[in-house]
Amino acid sequence: MSLSAWLKGFFNVKKTTPTCNVSPSKTVGEQQSIPLSEWGNSDIIKGLRFAATMQIRTPLRVLKHHEEIFNGSGPPPSYAKEMWEGIWVPVIKTFKELGIPTEEYPPSKMSSDVGYIPSTGGNYLNFILAVRNIIEQNHPITTRRNELFVELSKDDWKEYVNKLGGIETITNCFFPYLIELLPGLTEETIAVLRGKELITAAKILASSDKELLKIKGIGPAKLKKIRVFCSSVVAQHNEFIDKVIR
Repeated sequence: MSLSAWLKGFFNVKKTTPTCNVSPSKTVGEQQSIPLSEWGNSDIIKGLRFAATMQIRTPLRVLKHHEEIFNGSGPPPSYAKEMWEGIWVPVIKTFKELGIPTEEYPPSKMSSDVGYIPSTGGNYLNFILAVRNIIEQNHPITTRRNELFVELSKDDWKEYVNKLGGIETITNCFFPYLIELLPGLTEETIAVLRGKELITAAKILASSDKELLKIKGIGPAKLKKIRVFCSSVVAQHNEFIDKVIR
C-alpha cells in the first residue's frame, strides 16, 4: 500500500471513529496514557491533538482543552475521566511536510449532538461553553436555571436549541423537577403531588404514610422507594435536582 493510500484510509477512519488503529497492536483509545514515542508511525505522526466530545453533556474541564496540541516526551495529559468525554488523536503531517506533491485534504469535520460541525468545534463549541459556564457554577440551582434560560433564549443559539429539543428540554436535562424523578410514578400521580405542593424531598419526607398512601398510584412498596429516594437528596428543600456532570 502506498503512503498516500494509507493516509487516505487513516483519515477516513478518523472522521467516523476514535478507535482507528495507529499501530498494529493498539487502538488510539488504548494508547491514551503512553508516551507519544510509543504510538508508532513516527515518520507520519508529528504530535497529538485533543478532541473533546462535542456534546452539551461534556464537562467544561474537558471542553476547554479541545484542539490542544501535545508533542512532549511523556504521555499526554489526562483531561477525560471517561473515554466518551474526549480523546487524544494523532496529528498527521501534511503532504507538503511529507514531501508529497499533491493537494492537501480539506478541513475535517467531527460529529456532535447537533450533527457534523468543523473539527475546531466552530460556533457550536462556543454555545456549549456558554451553557457549561452557567450550569457548572456554584450558585443555587434556581439561579443557574434562570441564567441558563436567558442564555438559551439568545438568537445566536436558536438553531442549536431547536435541534436539542428546546429551552425547557435542555434546562430539565440538567435541573429536572424532583417529583418527576420519583421512582415508578405516572404523570397523573405527579400532577397530584404538584397540586398538593409536595414538590421537595423535605415536604414529602414530612408527610405521613397515611397521607401519601391516599394518593392514587402510590402503594406501600412504591412509598418505600419514594422515601429512600428523597432521603438521598442533598438539597432537600429544592424542587429541582442538580444533574450536572463536572
